[in-house]
Formats: sequence, structure tokens, C-alpha cells
Amino acid sequence: MPATRSRQNWPKNHGRIVVEDMALASLTRSARGTVEAPGRNVAAKARLNRSLLEQGHAETVRQLSYKLGWLGGDLVKVPAAYTSQTCPQCGHICPENRPTRDRFQCVACGHSGHADTVAATNILAAGLAVTARGGTWVPVKREPARKRRLLRRLAGIPAL
Repeated sequence: MPATRSRQNWPKNHGRIVVEDMALASLTRSARGTVEAPGRNVAAKARLNRSLLEQGHAETVRQLSYKLGWLGGDLVKVPAAYTSQTCPQCGHICPENRPTRDRFQCVACGHSGHADTVAATNILAAGLAVTARGGTWVPVKREPARKRRLLRRLAGIPAL
């Protein structure tokens, strides 16, 4: 009879996860504009902002980092700039590489594909390049404020 493995003993094969470091605060700015220069498509931008904020991207990334820490993995964040405008074949960066929202067509070498797939390929390549150099995009995290206060109290350091 074959030995069955419990769920805890299953191999974990995602030791490194690479994510795009999205700045949601700047992505979800209001499109209202000013009295002199009112914004366009304000209702559409408001719906987009709501859907971006409902996804909880920051919480998902935080949970991934937390769980990977348990399992000995690491989370790499790469800057989001130009990931969807860079050709993964030749490295040419150009806004004209994205003729439509969903399509990628490199003007230099002719490589084509779905824009999201191209961006994911570039994000993974950037994350692997960073970790190959021994660096990381993830900033060093401080211990939680509650733990800092507790350690200060135990050490006899007055509260700030």
C-alpha cells in the first residue's frame, strides 16, 4: 500500500515569487480636476479606483511575504515602470509597442503577444535578475510597533 503524504509534507515549489510594486496611491488619484480645468471621464475613473482598491493588492502582497517567510521563500518586488512597454526579446522600450490596451507589438523587432503576458515576462525577468545579483527590491522591514513598545518597556526605556 503506498504511503500517503499529509498536506503539511507536500513539497513547496514556489520559493521565490516576483510581484509588481504598484503605487496604488498614485494610481487611484481623483480625475475631477479643478474648476478651471475639469477632469474627463470622472465616473469611469471613480469606478476603476473602486475596483483597484477592492482587490486588496497590498494585503495580498503582505500575506504572500508573511507566508513565504514561514516556508523559507522570498518575495521580490520590482518597479512597475515600463514593464508593459518593454520587448522581452530585444529590450526595446517604447510607448508605441502597445498599439492597443491588450496587444503588444514591438516596433523594433516585430515580436508580438498579449500585453499582460509580456508584462509578466518582464516582471519575472527583472525579479530573477535582481536576485541573481544578490540584491532584493523588498525593503528591510522593521518589527511591529507593538513589539517595539513591549521591548522598550522590558528594557526600561521610557515611551516616546
